[in-house]
Amino acid sequence: MTQTLLQTEALTGRFGGHVAVDAVSFSFHVGELTAIVWPNGAVKTTYFNLIISGQIPASAGTVKLMVEDITRLGAAERCLRGLGGAFQLTNLFPGLSVLENVRLVIQSRPHKGFGLFSMEDSHPELTIAAKSILECVRPDRRQDQLVSELSCGDQRKLEVALLIGFDPMVYMFDEPTAVMSVDETPVILDLIAEIKVDRERTVLLIEHKLDLIRSLADRIIVCTTARRPQMGLLRR
Repeated sequence: MTQTLLQTEALTGRFGGHVAVDAVSFSFHVGELTAIVWPNGAVKTTYFNLIISGQIPASAGTVKLMVEDITRLGAAERCLRGLGGAFQLTNLFPGLSVLENVRLVIQSRPHKGFGLFSMEDSHPELTIAAKSILECVRPDRRQDQLVSELSCGDQRKLEVALLIGFDPMVYMFDEPTAVMSVDETPVILDLIAEIKVDRERTVLLIEHKLDLIRSLADRIIVCTTARRPQMGLLRR
């Protein structure tokens, strides 16, 4: 029996007189990768932020995680409950190195007993884990390179590495291959495929490139309009 992990019920986002997201209801299941296909300009990122980040408050409707209503929770509380996302706009620590960025995220995992400002030498296993993740992501620059010196493509790779390091219950990707070259794209798609193998994790992928998601998605939701999303479901 399919278990629902995350769901939105009549989720709505209004900005003044404009309804950007209009009463969208859908359920996301444990162990599935669901791709949401939304035309450019059709507020897919707004819906994504209503679910994941709490940066945009819902005007109406609810967001539930394992039947708990998290609609009014902020970004930090949602992360602590196991929601993690990689966004179109990267959210990194530009003054720290690539390795330090990943290590800090691993260190911040809920209930792991690490202080955010613990000394590096106190927990060498964190550095080992961070290096292992970075080897999978394969950034073009060195691990001691400052994030501010990375290309846009490498910053996207690093954000995926941070998400893997946080190890959430729900992985959410908003156009993860945006600004990447043709050569860089397979690295991210392979990582998402590896995450999908863990059947205890749920993956949401917002994309408009059908050719990138056909081989990954267990389900594909197609939004046909921007104003009032009518979601059609394609099953593989």
